[in-house]
Amino acid sequence: MNEIEFLQRVVKIPSVTGNESLLANFLVDQFRNWGIESSIDDVGNVIASVGSGERVLILTSHMDTVPGNVPVRVGNGNLYGRGSVDAKSGLAAFAYLLREFINSENLKIIFIGVVDEEGESRGARNVLNRFQPDFVINGEPSGWNGITIGYRGCIKFDCS
Repeated sequence: MNEIEFLQRVVKIPSVTGNESLLANFLVDQFRNWGIESSIDDVGNVIASVGSGERVLILTSHMDTVPGNVPVRVGNGNLYGRGSVDAKSGLAAFAYLLREFINSENLKIIFIGVVDEEGESRGARNVLNRFQPDFVINGEPSGWNGITIGYRGCIKFDCS
């Protein structure tokens, strides 16, 4: 399955807030097929990791969508469907990217597909203090013309 087919599969799986288990199971199955260690935690988040090393990068995005039915289709080079922008495109990109870093010796990458972002952020709250990464990249859309630094949260850094 190539990247586009993978993204289409992710978008086709319904995952309205509170009902993300079908998508979670699909992701875990794909990770295992790719030889990537993965699991579903006690609140339903998907956690997978590759590589090794002292530096840790977390790639995270949410699996849930708001209610509604948007038929999945491709038109004019665009993919349409519930969650295709918010935020299954980031989720699928991060998941597929792990394959490229399975044997990394300089960086450990942890993928976290969180539940309930469109609700009370139960998934993010569950992993908040579990990991101590050097970097976090969140696959959440923030507009078409820029990068959001800190969104409903904070960014911390030392400057000298």
